[in-house]
Amino acid sequence: MESKGYSLAVHYRQSTRKNEVRQRIVTAARKLTNVRIIRGKQVINLVPVGAHNKGTALAAERNRLGCEWVLYVGDDENDEDAFAMDVNLVAVRVGFNASSRTCYYLRQQPEIDRLLHLLVKLREGVISKGRETMS
Repeated sequence: MESKGYSLAVHYRQSTRKNEVRQRIVTAARKLTNVRIIRGKQVINLVPVGAHNKGTALAAERNRLGCEWVLYVGDDENDEDAFAMDVNLVAVRVGFNASSRTCYYLRQQPEIDRLLHLLVKLREGVISKGRETMS
């Protein structure tokens, strides 16, 4: 278990019976009141209902920086709060997930570098829209 100050992360990465352990953690967590359960990659996060999340953090930074648009790339369930923001947002998930709120996805982490490189080249006018792809 990992205390994160206002939340708790229960990791089961080293368990040999991941499905059973994950289910036990979720069953125990459901007995708690005012707790939101967020499943992650071999971790269960327990956060207070109504607590700040990646969506509220994204909104705060967008406002602080005065951005009109935001590119947000994430790869986990806890990124879904940011993906769901009702702002000028390009949400990209690493790894396809049919239930994700994103319209776009990358297959693997290394494609993030290629995406950023492409965006820089587009901004510099080095390539024209539609002439270079991620694949």
